[in-house]
Amino acid sequence: MEKRIQAGPIEKYDGQTNPREWLQLYSTAIRSAGGDSYMMTNYLSVCLDPAIRIWLTSLPEESIMSWGHLNRKLIESFQATCN
Repeated sequence: MEKRIQAGPIEKYDGQTNPREWLQLYSTAIRSAGGDSYMMTNYLSVCLDPAIRIWLTSLPEESIMSWGHLNRKLIESFQATCN
């Protein structure tokens, strides 16, 4: 049976804020609602601005092996664009 979580409001990531800080807040919100790394990975696209979601969906199929790997990819891709 699929586990459902109810995280509090999470500000969408738009590429303007520091991705490390945003990921920390996102991870904390999901974990505090009882989620794990699997849930964080699956729920991430809901919390991304449409432009950032395009980045996520354009990643090659099966190129992300873990939540940690996805974190590193997001940070590498957007660290330079944050204010």
